[in-house]
Amino acid sequence: MPISPVAEPAQTHAKYDRLIADAKQVPPATTIVVHPCDETSLRGAADAATARIIIPTLVGPKGKSPRPAPSTTTWSRAGRTR
Repeated sequence: MPISPVAEPAQTHAKYDRLIADAKQVPPATTIVVHPCDETSLRGAADAATARIIIPTLVGPKGKSPRPAPSTTTWSRAGRTR
């Protein structure tokens, strides 16, 4: 008896898109990002800051966080500087 393929559920991100749209309607939240020592953690904080959803303060071991790729945005321990 052949097995029919299982249809993959349609993955929509509509609820996340709505959440992000709502977050952009209010001032960015000052946010402490603890131990962002891998690219995914650092990228999440950087993307949220670029979208003006958060003002991040990164907290972790000195020199352990990966260096972000060069961009037009400058980051410091206090968050976005330009």
